[in-house]
Amino acid sequence: MVEAPSGSTYDGDVTDSGDSSTDPPSTAAKDGDSPAKVAAPRDELPLAVAHGHGADEPPLARAVRRVDDAVGHTERVLLFGAFAVLILTGLYRTFADKALHERPLWAVELMRLSAFAIGMLGAAYATQNRRNFGLDLVSALMSTRFKAITRVFTNLAAAVAAGLLFYGGRLIQEALAKEKQHYEIIPLTVVGWFIPVCALLIMFHVLCHMVIEIDYLRQGKTAPEPEVVG
Repeated sequence: MVEAPSGSTYDGDVTDSGDSSTDPPSTAAKDGDSPAKVAAPRDELPLAVAHGHGADEPPLARAVRRVDDAVGHTERVLLFGAFAVLILTGLYRTFADKALHERPLWAVELMRLSAFAIGMLGAAYATQNRRNFGLDLVSALMSTRFKAITRVFTNLAAAVAAGLLFYGGRLIQEALAKEKQHYEIIPLTVVGWFIPVCALLIMFHVLCHMVIEIDYLRQGKTAPEPEVVG
């Protein structure tokens, strides 16, 4: 209800027939009054999609990424299984010790194997997610193109390190094979296999990441940057 100047009242909608300062910017702005556009640096290549993969993802990079994601999904399932075995075996080991006054050796072996598997598979899965290491503080000072090139060389260095890990794992396997083993269900040689297998998985993931980065750069783009966590 709006009170008229003469004191009478009028019930109804009030319409504003005058000019309003709330006019849309598109109608208020005149030609030539648009804000100046800031040109992007020439050394900045367009990102495919921030924190994702768009439709313009190169075919080779897409195929390699899908294979890499499939292997990573398998590693995640195996990690879940290893965690479940570790927890359940630990609970049974505690129950047997406190209630049955028994200390089964097979439970210790299974816990040792599952814990070692978690460490090795976790390293491979972290590599697949590109969360095992990063240079976030330094990369903030780099251009998009230079960061992409740097990731190629860091992946190459990680592949060399994985090769050394594989060689060390093979030496451990040879040493364990020569020892006299005492076990109930799991030989130590089985534990020794985890190191070279993990090294091969790490090498596979970093080589996949290298191919993806190079394929993007070859087409004048940059691959989506790894997600910063923490």
